[in-house]
Amino acid sequence: MTQCMTACVCRMCLVLHDVFAVPLLVQFGVGGWILCMAAYKIVSLSVLSIEFASTTLFIICILIELFIFCYYGNEVTAESERVTQSLYSMEWRRAELSFRRSLVLVMERAKRPLRPAAGLVIPLSLDTFVKIIKSSYTFYAVLRQTK
Repeated sequence: MTQCMTACVCRMCLVLHDVFAVPLLVQFGVGGWILCMAAYKIVSLSVLSIEFASTTLFIICILIELFIFCYYGNEVTAESERVTQSLYSMEWRRAELSFRRSLVLVMERAKRPLRPAAGLVIPLSLDTFVKIIKSSYTFYAVLRQTK
């Protein structure tokens, strides 16, 4: 039973990686450039124009999209860091010996927290979100100076 559950979890991790790795990598890679170009465009628009409002809404949507992935990736990491403590605080002393042995293995694995990443390259964290915004602004500043 334990081996079956372990195999199921491993298989699910591989499926999630196969489905989300490349699209998230592209989203994070292109997201910074999109923010940069939208910011470059928006400074030349009249504040009262429809195009300004739609570009502002577009920027907000891109920011929210990136933030959601980063926020929940950060939450997965934070929760996986708490697993060992949660396992230790349960009533493991009263459990069967085989369960306690399995628990030790789970606790050892839980010492390395899960760190979701886009394409195994870009970690999904709030720090990454801030870095994307900073790099977008840096690209924007360089683009404005070359104008």
